[in-house]
Amino acid sequence: MTIHITELQEIVRASSSAEKQLDWSSVEARIKDQVVLRAMTCVQISSKLVSHYKAVHPSKVKRYLSACNLHYSMSSVNKSEMRVLTTVNYQLPLTTPIVHIEMLLEVFKRNCDGVNVDLILKAAINILDVSYISRTRLKDLLRYASTDDGEETLKRRCVSNHFLLAACVIVAASYVIDSSTNDTVIEQIALITCLDESDIIIYSTILVKLALHLE
Repeated sequence: MTIHITELQEIVRASSSAEKQLDWSSVEARIKDQVVLRAMTCVQISSKLVSHYKAVHPSKVKRYLSACNLHYSMSSVNKSEMRVLTTVNYQLPLTTPIVHIEMLLEVFKRNCDGVNVDLILKAAINILDVSYISRTRLKDLLRYASTDDGEETLKRRCVSNHFLLAACVIVAASYVIDSSTNDTVIEQIALITCLDESDIIIYSTILVKLALHLE
């Protein structure tokens, strides 16, 4: 949406119209009307990246929009998908943190019998949502956290490394469910991923605080 709105601003700014403010007000009103459609389109595209058999189909998007009293044709839903894809120049991430979370939990389950992985996964998805919703705050809290890697800060690694994010989300989720077993989870996740335990502890602690509104 940020890219799309910036592009529209540039178009209005470059126009020869004498009433650019009125032109922008008209564009802004149209953007507001389409926010839910664009958001659902992003969900639809994301679902295709995660799982082809659980993908959100255009018909389901249309039904959801209708339930929100927003009536779009199937053609409009499909055009919205193309609009989003062209806006990001078809550059989509090939992997997502949830893929790494599921993979790590599968290995973790084999190493630790009796662990309720399904419960951890549900909590992990919520923690992952928190990491996206509170992304700016998360980056601020990580600003001065670092390891002994010289110039490479933990912040830089965390915001770009899905594997590290997945590991820390799992640890944070397990802490929320049962803090008494957290040390074991940290140890196992560190062994599986070969990540530094101190990095995992710093990052997961911040995630827990954000999730529980302690920060």
